[in-house]
Amino acid sequence: MGYRSEVAIMVDEKHAKDFRAVLVKSDMLEYADAIHEEKNGVTGISFTDIKWYSDYPQIAMIETFIDALDYDDFGFIRVGEDYEDVEVRGIPYHFGLEVHRDIYVPFD
Repeated sequence: MGYRSEVAIMVDEKHAKDFRAVLVKSDMLEYADAIHEEKNGVTGISFTDIKWYSDYPQIAMIETFIDALDYDDFGFIRVGEDYEDVEVRGIPYHFGLEVHRDIYVPFD
């Protein structure tokens, strides 16, 4: 079964075209829950319930790409199954990415 995460990545307009090319080359588009393309040129992708392991070649391609960008040119958040497992890279809040934890109470 494996450890699963939720991941969201947003990239600014300067790098949007190259980011889309990496997503196509890595074959990760088929696993995406949503592709985000903003009017201002920002591009993003989000995944839920994905095995996000850096040693997987497809994941490594994406991480290599974003890690080469300037800190303020992208936002990355990965939330793992464990409550404390939250990874943040770049400036996700600049792109509107946020982590929310909710409690569901199953009473009427």
